[in-house]
Amino acid sequence: MASPLQELLNDAPSMLLRLAETSGTAAADDSGGAAGTYVGGVTLAQGGLVLPSTDPAPAFDGRSGYVRVADRANLDVGDTWTYELVVLLTAYADNAALPATFIDKGANAAIVRISNAVDGTWIVRRNGVSTLVTSTARIPLNAATHIVATKSGSTVKQYQNGVDVTGTVTNATMTNTALDLGVGAGDVSTAANGFLPGRIAYAAAYPTALSAARVTAHYAALSSRLLAV
Repeated sequence: MASPLQELLNDAPSMLLRLAETSGTAAADDSGGAAGTYVGGVTLAQGGLVLPSTDPAPAFDGRSGYVRVADRANLDVGDTWTYELVVLLTAYADNAALPATFIDKGANAAIVRISNAVDGTWIVRRNGVSTLVTSTARIPLNAATHIVATKSGSTVKQYQNGVDVTGTVTNATMTNTALDLGVGAGDVSTAANGFLPGRIAYAAAYPTALSAARVTAHYAALSSRLLAV
């Protein structure tokens, strides 16, 4: 079986942040893009979510910490895309009781986040406009969880630990933005909010909607190495 890194790279991501740094403020992009930047309350190397532990993950404080990735052409994917992360949440909301955000490209583009401050379900939303879908499963606290959201026109899918958890879809068309992408917070080009309390690894964006088979392959490569509940 391919390594988790190689399995994800096989699908030509436009961004792939392992978030395995042990020092500094740069978050390397294994896809070859410019590095992201750690901002605010992020503590590096706080124990890996994807084993071995030599590949650590940062802790985000749920108050000010996130990763900011400068806007670039291959992150402006319009209405066809995939977002993928491994997350470990310690709470569903930030210090201001706003739902934790996984990944976001700003107003009118896609945001993937917890549905509300007390509920472990998660949503795909056109930021600032409307929610497209809410998952049928909750994300557990204090356990590494693989989540994937895909969109190709009116077809929207959510996967959690390799299982399709897509709820009822009400479509909305995403548009490109000139805004920076946030991992662990939303609206990072304006007033960052929805800070994620917990850890993140393997944050990836793709300019295609991954098939269920490819999502399964990614999860298979990651699952034997995911931090146990």
